[in-house]
This record gives sequence, structure tokens and C-alpha cells, in this order.
Amino acid sequence: MILIADVGGFGLTMLISTFAVKGIARVHAVGWICAIFNIAVFAAPLSIMVHSIFNYSYNTYFAKLCI
Repeated sequence: MILIADVGGFGLTMLISTFAVKGIARVHAVGWICAIFNIAVFAAPLSIMVHSIFNYSYNTYFAKLCI
């Protein structure tokens, strides 16, 4: 599943940048697409951490981080 998402994301970026955008705008389009993927990659674990902080006590939370 992860491999499909990685290959699909790269393929989608390549297709959009090749056929839809020309010139220097291609660099900006690829940059924005990569920035969106990077934000999604880093935001997903942070949202899980926020959920666990508010739903568990701090003692069990830090014990889970140490394991």
C-alpha cells in the first residue's frame, strides 16, 4: 500500500509537471506538490501524538515513548 502511494505520488507529480505546466512554472508546481507531500508526512504522526496526549495521562504517555 505504501509502495503504491509512493509510486502513485511520484507518477502524479511527474504527469502534472510534464503535461500541464511548462517553463519556470514547472519548478514552482513541483515545489508546491512536494511541499504538500512533506507537510502530510510530518502532520500525520503529530496528529496522533496530540490525540494520545489529550486522551491518556502523561505518565503512561512518557512510558510509551521510552519503550
